[in-house]
Amino acid sequence: MKRGVAIALPVLIGAVSTSTAGGAARYVDPSQLDLPEPYFSFVRQPWRAYLESTPALTYVGGLGVVWNSEVPGRSAEQIAGELAWAGFRRVRLEVPWSDVRWDEEGLTPEAAGRIAATLRALRTHGLRPDILLNANHGAPGPIRSAAWRALHASAAGSREIAVAGPLVGIEPGWSEVTSLGDSGHSGPIVTHVSEDGRLTLSKPAMRDVASGAALQIARLKYLPLFPAGTQEFEHTAAGWLRYVDCVLRLVLESYGRDFDLEIWNELTFGSDFLDINNYYTPPIARPGPDILHAGGAAWELARRTVEEVRKLDAPARIIWGFSNTTFFHTAVPDLPPGVDAQSYHPYGTGPRCYARLVAGKERYNVGGFVPEGCAVMPEGWAQTFQQTETLMRVLNPVARSEHPHGVTRFEHLITEHGLDPRELGIADPAAAASAREKFLLRAPLFWLNKGISALYVYSLFDPDELGLGVLQPDGGISPAMQALHRAVERFAGAGAVAHPRILDAQVIRLAGPGAVYPNDPQGKEVQQQELATVLPFQLSERRFVVGLYVMTESFPRDLPAQDYRITFDGVSGRGARLEYYDPLSDTSQPVRTLPSGHDQLSVALALTDTPRLLEITEQ
Repeated sequence: MKRGVAIALPVLIGAVSTSTAGGAARYVDPSQLDLPEPYFSFVRQPWRAYLESTPALTYVGGLGVVWNSEVPGRSAEQIAGELAWAGFRRVRLEVPWSDVRWDEEGLTPEAAGRIAATLRALRTHGLRPDILLNANHGAPGPIRSAAWRALHASAAGSREIAVAGPLVGIEPGWSEVTSLGDSGHSGPIVTHVSEDGRLTLSKPAMRDVASGAALQIARLKYLPLFPAGTQEFEHTAAGWLRYVDCVLRLVLESYGRDFDLEIWNELTFGSDFLDINNYYTPPIARPGPDILHAGGAAWELARRTVEEVRKLDAPARIIWGFSNTTFFHTAVPDLPPGVDAQSYHPYGTGPRCYARLVAGKERYNVGGFVPEGCAVMPEGWAQTFQQTETLMRVLNPVARSEHPHGVTRFEHLITEHGLDPRELGIADPAAAASAREKFLLRAPLFWLNKGISALYVYSLFDPDELGLGVLQPDGGISPAMQALHRAVERFAGAGAVAHPRILDAQVIRLAGPGAVYPNDPQGKEVQQQELATVLPFQLSERRFVVGLYVMTESFPRDLPAQDYRITFDGVSGRGARLEYYDPLSDTSQPVRTLPSGHDQLSVALALTDTPRLLEITEQ
């Protein structure tokens, strides 16, 4: 039997050949990942550069959901129970800095009560929390906010507004007009207050202000981050660590000692607080090092967070969340010492039209082929080379061996990934429910086999029956949760596997290679059998569950069953007991054993666009 990982991933630009004698395709093809930045391709499939038997406990223990809101009429206890029944074992829960009381003696009573109740429910039902630490610039830390009225109208671009009434509480240099901000940009800081109510702003207002309009102005307890090493940075960093202490005390009291702690949530919105110069035009602070590299403000804040957590003897695994939307900004070995994991938010599950993806970058499209139409995949885009920033660059076995100083077990997580049926043009609730079922079966199974340790589906609840919620709009168990429950049941009895077996495979579509794209009718560029997805999970020394499907790019359109022959090297086919189960329809599907050997299993079965599970028990 093959054991261990042996894979070489050179960086070359060359032709990809996957054919073997008899028309079968080599499933494992390291050359699929041989594409340096900034090149991309619609032909290469980098997820096929390696094949691993992932311990089944990774799938069973890696299913998570983002607890984004309370559910009307349902208790945290009820919701946690439903999640656990469906197969979820993790919950991402944000505890923002703004939940800390002004006196910093703990969280606000409302936040503390709500979060403690949620944590107790997670503990009762065996759900591991990922506690998200974050300071969205809409309310960055403890603030005292009040409303004023605009005394006069002012135009977008103005550096001054006038307010009516007493000016008590508006402190120059510390008060932000938060109502003049949005998710992408902070509001301006008030830099001067005149006796007649005129407020000078640190940067031009982004929009018009009508006479009499309400203006929300917040007195910040802590300034946005100045460069590390400045007095201002030290003051804000000390406040952040008090916030970390408040959160840790609550988690330890209400949940226990085994949890994750994620630092920051996405840099694409709400993150202006990481740099004081985002609040001022022109900038007021001399630029320091890149904020996400050693010596930079965010890097240093994370380093001190690690130290604070260890000082408090809190056994949390610490996640670098700055990588959520910037996968490669900081190389793993360059992360702050003691960081245990980093996270990604790939999304990209809405239509991504090929012509738009290539526009302006044609010279980097290796081979020049551009499909017609748009890609829609529940996995998103990051497993492909549709962009050069494929996650396969950091998830392949060689790259996964890298880790920061002081860490031996480094993990990669997807702490948000979701499907919005509305993005797909779905307007029928039944069709939306069906799309969610297929999404929940397909995306987590793929990513949890390809190097991701945990995947958190966004989100727990959406009152819109066409939205992203895992639960029903009434808070009940959804068809998607029922389908996931059925899939997870097939992994029952999974145990620790010290040395997962390494498999190889050959895959052939019995009706011929098949075409994928309308403008490639002969399949000269991409064949359907090249998108056949083989995802082995090992439950014990002689038990496997292999997820099998075709990675179509026309989700959620059904793919009629396609007959395939798959040969596994590294599995004994002599007397092996097989079952082929479809969790979508809750039915057993036909599977036929072909001539096999001591170290080989060959089967004939049908694939569709949604995973079916081939259960193998060796004799």
